[in-house]
Amino acid sequence: PEPQLLSDVLLKKVFFPFNQTVDLLFSKLRLVVKKTIINSEPPSPALFELVRLGRSQNILSN
Repeated sequence: PEPQLLSDVLLKKVFFPFNQTVDLLFSKLRLVVKKTIINSEPPSPALFELVRLGRSQNILSN
């Protein structure tokens, strides 16, 4: 296989669990943003929630 493809496969094997976590965070962020837009709330609670999620993910991964 091409070097690029090989590196992609290796990256997927090594980083897939990490990517899953990132995807989960981004999907939650999108959900929070949608709720914020729909409810016309100030963005600070959404930002605090994102920080809280990020911290809990860091605690779980350590």
